[in-house]
Amino acid sequence: MRPRASTSSTPSHSIVAFWPTSPIDSPRDLVGKALELLGHGMLPRMHGVFELRYGDDWHYKLRTAHRILPSVRHVPLHDPSVYIGALLQDAEAETFDKVFTVTTRASLEHIRDARNRWGHFAEISAMQASQDVREMQMLLADLGAADEARRMAQIQRTLDLMVRSSRS
Repeated sequence: MRPRASTSSTPSHSIVAFWPTSPIDSPRDLVGKALELLGHGMLPRMHGVFELRYGDDWHYKLRTAHRILPSVRHVPLHDPSVYIGALLQDAEAETFDKVFTVTTRASLEHIRDARNRWGHFAEISAMQASQDVREMQMLLADLGAADEARRMAQIQRTLDLMVRSSRS
């Protein structure tokens, strides 16, 4: 028997980061949830930034314009690596300077490194994950994504507890 197709109007991708954390989540799992939450928080805010830079068909142009993102054609637009790579490549452009501060650029670089560690299955300690999630939370707050920043704070609290328990 074949499974029935979903008739739900919800998106087909899961929003793992919106699930509450559980006591068995590893620091790596929590960074993954935080990255997904970051992507969902960035998507509506980046729309205007990239529309200003690339025009109305920014989705297509963003996916094809950056040599540093050749595989983006197969990456969902809610993956933060799409935006971070493009923003860092365009850092010298006026668009970037109109939207972001120098501090935000440093956060983007830190988050890019965190995304690469996570994406390449590197070991991530609770301390490192805590720093990574703190940067993501600050970026969301800078972007005005208050709901996502609050959800990110829940992940941050879980990681802080892990760090404290590893010290005792």
